[in-house]
Amino acid sequence: MKKYYDALLYTFSFLGLQVLATVIVTLVMRMVHDGGTTDMKVLTIIAASVISGVMVCALFCALRWCETGTYYLRQRPFKFLCLTALLAVTMIIPMVTVEEMLPDALQENHLEDVFSVMLSSAWGYIVIALIAPLMEEMVFRGAILRRLLQTGESGTPLTARQIWSGIALSSLLFSMIHGNPAQMPHAFVIGLLLGWLYYRTGSIIPGVVYHWVNNSIPFLLVFINPEYAVDAEVQEYFDGNVTLHAICFAVSALLSVVLLALLVRHPSGFAVRGQKGSAEV
Repeated sequence: MKKYYDALLYTFSFLGLQVLATVIVTLVMRMVHDGGTTDMKVLTIIAASVISGVMVCALFCALRWCETGTYYLRQRPFKFLCLTALLAVTMIIPMVTVEEMLPDALQENHLEDVFSVMLSSAWGYIVIALIAPLMEEMVFRGAILRRLLQTGESGTPLTARQIWSGIALSSLLFSMIHGNPAQMPHAFVIGLLLGWLYYRTGSIIPGVVYHWVNNSIPFLLVFINPEYAVDAEVQEYFDGNVTLHAICFAVSALLSVVLLALLVRHPSGFAVRGQKGSAEV
């Protein structure tokens, strides 16, 4: 049971540092500026995210909750990482299309105004596409999942059920910390994939690559089509052409399956084993 307590400790430490950074930044902002405009909210989120990101990475590395090393990169897994990046691209249309079929309560976006501003900001990109992937992969895969997949003193190998239970729990925690209904279903499903990538390789690097590409795509779409709203439905990008949408959905889904099969078969480093674990950044 201790591993579950540790997983909660890591989660609350992550949340606690985010709250602390937000409180500090908010107090400073109120001292130097009055009002609660959207721009000020965005500035507060950006500053708090940068500060909390540094604090989280420093704490988890200092306490060795997330192990660091270069073993995985020394294997030169560049083909595996390219396949992972491509998978992040091909999964966007199927994932978002299915997500749009969910009940309205699960599509409510509490941060729509903030995202609208951040998606057009270089600082927004740094926070969402660079800091968040590294920080969240360190916490939820490099620390939490690593701990959940440790085998204990007996060294008895984990069963498939135990492995996927650990991946599912880390994914659930990952989705819950977003605190935004519009992000949570997507985050849970992606968390399962990120957890599998971590288990498959013993490194958070593939997850960071996938996370980075996934989080960068909204910025690319806004850059290409600035006239579309942040909450624009996928079909709007096809000018209402249902047939074209369906074809792209089918092709993207098929490519995703092929890429997943290639990742399963590809030699990609080592699996997580042992009491110490083998998680590396």
